[in-house]
Amino acid sequence: MTGEEVLELVRKINLEFGSDFNPAEFKFFIKDEKKKGKKIFIYSGEEIPKIPIEWIGFHFGTIHDDKFIPSIEGAQIIGRTATMRILDIDKKEAIDVMSGFDIGVTEEKPAGCYILKSGEDIIGVGKLEGKKIINIIPKSRRISRQFRRI
Repeated sequence: MTGEEVLELVRKINLEFGSDFNPAEFKFFIKDEKKKGKKIFIYSGEEIPKIPIEWIGFHFGTIHDDKFIPSIEGAQIIGRTATMRILDIDKKEAIDVMSGFDIGVTEEKPAGCYILKSGEDIIGVGKLEGKKIINIIPKSRRISRQFRRI
């Protein structure tokens, strides 16, 4: 990513989440996947090698339909200073989210992507639609349950 693209992305993130994310310590790498959007990776190593690579560092988030959707790690970095688009959930709801279930919300909020937080722990990201948080945690990152939900 060019310096201007990074600054524009950071401006969008800080505006949307009310955060104070500073990219100074990171380098950014973008992988454009036509249907899934642009995946953003960040790392703190040396310059990107001049060889073909699939990714470098860790997945920070995805830009899809001009909206930034943080990954779990991206939410943990942004969520340190975020003041907006944060939903506090209880322990049971956190386990439900990490198990792959959607959860309900009681308060009315604008639709979109929210950082999910349980106490001091940032669980990940969910997509609010109406009165429901749609689980967007990847299946590979979910926990399994010993008992089925009734």
